[in-house]
Amino acid sequence: NCASRFYSIRTFIMTKDPANVIHCKQVLYADDAGSVGKLISLRIWWDRLCSIGPQLGYFPNAPKMVGGKARLVDDAMEIFKGAGVQITKKGATEDEHLKEGHRYLGAAVGIVAFQRRYVMGKVDTWVRELDQLCENC
Repeated sequence: NCASRFYSIRTFIMTKDPANVIHCKQVLYADDAGSVGKLISLRIWWDRLCSIGPQLGYFPNAPKMVGGKARLVDDAMEIFKGAGVQITKKGATEDEHLKEGHRYLGAAVGIVAFQRRYVMGKVDTWVRELDQLCENC
């Protein structure tokens, strides 16, 4: 089936759109898109995604969007007013949020310590699996 290949090629265009690349880091995988950056940049990215996405067969689903830092929730709600975006807060306090981080589309988003723990966990799993594979050869 070529449909997924054509879809991937078309959505790849969105990641190379200069209006998006300049403002924030983004990832698209299958029918999911995500971005990290300053709130204003994220609003620009969201508006651009809503503008060019449907032309390329991608239809953004605003209710899936999640905000992160507790201290920025009010700012995010103001910046995304009228965009149909639901802003939610992960973690009860800023300190709790900073200790954690989030997995998103197979990657780690959060502070560097969280990212390192996540990646090292993945590497450890791959090493164990490779060892098992080599034992069976």
